[in-house]
Formats: sequence, C-alpha cells, structure tokens
Amino acid sequence: MNRICIGAAMVAIAALAASAAAQPLPGFDVNITRSAKAAQRLQSAHESITVWASYYGHPNKAGQHHADEVGQVDLGHVEVRVPGRPGMARISATKLPTDRLKWIEGGAKVNVNVYTSRLSGDDNLLNCDFIDGDLAVVVTAQPITLHCGLIGEHFETHSKP
Repeated sequence: MNRICIGAAMVAIAALAASAAAQPLPGFDVNITRSAKAAQRLQSAHESITVWASYYGHPNKAGQHHADEVGQVDLGHVEVRVPGRPGMARISATKLPTDRLKWIEGGAKVNVNVYTSRLSGDDNLLNCDFIDGDLAVVVTAQPITLHCGLIGEHFETHSKP
C-alpha cells in the first residue's frame, strides 16, 4: 500500500515539474536611449534599432550532451526591431520552445544586445549597453535602460542590470 502511495506521489511530482517546465519564459521591457550624435545619425539614415535577446542556461547532468562549444544550453532567441528613436522594446519569449528547460539547472539566463538594423548600410552604427545574467533578475529589474552612442563616440558600455 505504501509503494502505491509513494508511486502516485512521484507521478504527481513529475507532472507538476513537467507542467512548470512547459511554462513559457517571462518577457521583459528594455528602454533604449541614445546620445545626441546617435539620434542625429539614426534619423538622417532612416535607420531602426534591433534588440537581440539570446536565452541560455547551464546544463544539468541530463543536459551535458546538449551544451554548445562554450558549455551552455541554447534556449533560443528573440529579435525585436524598433524605430531608431528612444523608447521601449518588449521582449517576449512566449514562442520559444520550452522542451530544453529540462536540460538546465539554476534557471534561464539572457544576453541582450542592441545594434542598428542595417537598413541603410552594411555596418552597425551603435555601441550600446547590454544585458547578461539571470532572467529572473532581469524580469525583476525591468524596465532596464540601455544607452547607445555612435561607434567611435568613445561611449563606455555597461553590463546591466
């Protein structure tokens, strides 16, 4: 009788874990600001800004063989294009697959980079702050402001949050 109860409890715990793993990763807001020179250049070039969010995690035992060349499990990416002016970008990970979450430990992480969308030329024009860290911390700290200047403007970038 005890084995049946323990077995049922194990099945219930496994179902809860699977259901939690199936939940989409949370989204967050990024506030993009820019220097006066960057604003002028983006406006004159009719250029937009791309926000690239790459999700990853550190592998657990089951995920070791799914890790990439830098030892991380790739959870997917989200790309958002916004106008080349100051404003918010909403990063939504609801369409990312959740099946890889079972291969990570310690929670999902996110790396966010901002650059020009290259509508007006082949080269990126911006040097921007970036995000790299625990997704839970990013979600709690949102909106996170990332400031951009022109490449060559000698703007020092910072890792956020």
